[in-house]
Amino acid sequence: MINKEIERKFLVSQVPESDLVDGVLFRQGYIVTNNKVLVQVSVSDNQGYFTIESGKKDRGGQYFSYPIPVDQAYLMIEQLTDSDDKEHGYLHTADDISIRIRVADDQAFLTIKGPRIGLSCLEVEFAIPMIDGVSILDSVADAKQIHKMRYTKMFNGFAFELDVFDLNNKGLILVEVELEDENIEVDTYPEGWVMKEVSDKKYSNSYLALHPYFKWEEKPKCLIVS
Repeated sequence: MINKEIERKFLVSQVPESDLVDGVLFRQGYIVTNNKVLVQVSVSDNQGYFTIESGKKDRGGQYFSYPIPVDQAYLMIEQLTDSDDKEHGYLHTADDISIRIRVADDQAFLTIKGPRIGLSCLEVEFAIPMIDGVSILDSVADAKQIHKMRYTKMFNGFAFELDVFDLNNKGLILVEVELEDENIEVDTYPEGWVMKEVSDKKYSNSYLALHPYFKWEEKPKCLIVS
C-alpha cells in the first residue's frame, strides 16, 4: 500500500482511565542500514522486490525478500534512493528514511517512511509473515524497541490513536490523528483529555527507540486519571 501520510501528533498530559479499553499491544523496531545490514528495492521481469540482507549468508546471515507491486518499487527507487538505475536502489536510513517492523494483533507489517515535509511523508506498507516479522524484529532491527498499548477513540469525525508507552518509554503518552489534508486543524478533544500538539522529532517512534523517555532530563508529565 502506498500512502501519503499526514498526521498531527499530540502530547497527552491527562487522559481518563475509562477510555483505555480494547487496547492492542504494538511491538516495533527499526532497521538501521550500515555495512552489515543492506536494504534494497529492485524490479525484475515486471515484478518489484524488497530485500533485507543482514550479515554474510555463508556465516549465518539472514536474507528476507518480498514481492511488491512494481509501481511501489519504482516509486521507492525514485524517491527513497539515490540510485541512477531505475530498476535497483539501496535505502539509507541516515537520509531521514525509517524502516519499521511492527508486530501487533498476530500480524506483522513492514513500513517504509520517507523524509517528512511539514506534516506529510511518503509511506509504503505491506504485510509480511508473522514468523519473519518476529525474526527481523529480534535479530535485524535495532535492539532498542518500542512497546506500547494503542487505544483508538472516535470523536468529532477524527480517530484519536492513543499510545501508552511501556518499558524504556514508560510514562509517556502520545496521540496521533491521521488527516486527509494538512490544513485540517484538530482543536476539539474527547472529554477529559488534555493534549498539546508537538512537532518535535524527539516524539517520533524512531527517535524514541534510540533515545528513550527514561533518559530525558526533562520529562513532561503524562497522567492517567480515574
